[in-house]
Amino acid sequence: MRHGYYGSDGALNQQGVGQAQDIACQLIEAGLTPDIILHSPIKRALETAEVVTEIFKMAGKEVDMRQEDSLANKGIPHALSKLKNSHTVLAVSHQPDILAAVRELVGQYVSPGYGNAVVIESDCELNEMAKSNVSRLVNKLTPHIHQP
Repeated sequence: MRHGYYGSDGALNQQGVGQAQDIACQLIEAGLTPDIILHSPIKRALETAEVVTEIFKMAGKEVDMRQEDSLANKGIPHALSKLKNSHTVLAVSHQPDILAAVRELVGQYVSPGYGNAVVIESDCELNEMAKSNVSRLVNKLTPHIHQP
């Protein structure tokens, strides 16, 4: 998931908060509850992850949220390769990392806008996804809230 819209201070603005809330609701409606939410150390990614986690908690779904510093410098596939015993992960990051991860994992060019999420399925363990060719793009979720 790409972080939502943000202000000049780097923090999510109201639009970005609404985007994160909307995507979290769409994930819940689709039956996609992550075991873990990883976020980059960038403030707007942290705040997006916090909003999404809160929506899941309000829906009675517990998720583990943690900062993953390698999202900012080694990319999403590297962060996934370090996970064990997780089946569903939501990675909250920024461009160009999201674009590169989707291209590496599914071999397609998908450029998510602010607050968008890309759903990817794989038949292998998370730590093998980057090495396999069995990952596939399932859906691209777009918030119903747009920049004015």
